[in-house]
Amino acid sequence: MSELFPLPAELLKIEDLCLVVSLVDIAPPGGLTNWPHITHDRLKELLSSNGRFYMIPKGKAHLHRDLMIKVVPSELGFNEENFGGPFETSQATVMSINDLLIQEGLAIADQ
Repeated sequence: MSELFPLPAELLKIEDLCLVVSLVDIAPPGGLTNWPHITHDRLKELLSSNGRFYMIPKGKAHLHRDLMIKVVPSELGFNEENFGGPFETSQATVMSINDLLIQEGLAIADQ
């Protein structure tokens, strides 16, 4: 997890502002047990190029047995603004990061 986005030290002191999430309903592609670097890179890109995210909890927080921290199973996403032309309205599209990784072949749906 530290490969993705380290949390700034000043935020680590404020526990109520910090949540560790796991993306639900996805698994590493090709039957792998670990996530490939290309998936890490794409996730970093998505997280750094979009400033505002939504998080939908999809279950209760639980203690991760390897990391020994509370993890909230969640869906992450963002709104993508589609600007219309001079006579068209602009639209916002809700983009799920979980679904994007599946669509791009960087994750598979996990039932």
